[in-house]
Amino acid sequence: TLTGVKADTPRSDDNPGYTLTKGSTDGMVKYTFEDDSIVEVGYFPTDKLVKFEVTVKANSYFAIGYGPSMYDTDMVMWQANGANSKVTDLWSKGHIAPTTDSQ
Repeated sequence: TLTGVKADTPRSDDNPGYTLTKGSTDGMVKYTFEDDSIVEVGYFPTDKLVKFEVTVKANSYFAIGYGPSMYDTDMVMWQANGANSKVTDLWSKGHIAPTTDSQ
């Protein structure tokens, strides 16, 4: 387990701002962030499946981009808003707000 850090501490490779818990029995890796958001990720090669379980605070979001930059990058965003919570597939064309991915 890597230990989280105070919010006012500068980020670095040694100080990422989250807690990482490895080796869970269900094949998932759990990240707990300073705001208590939780992201669990697992890769299951037999099923060719990547599984995400995301928990964010009300009126918050968590997003992941799959690429080396903001340009031409596929993204997923989880938004917590009570009964209106949702997951959105996005496409980023640069350093601007991404659009909903139509694929």
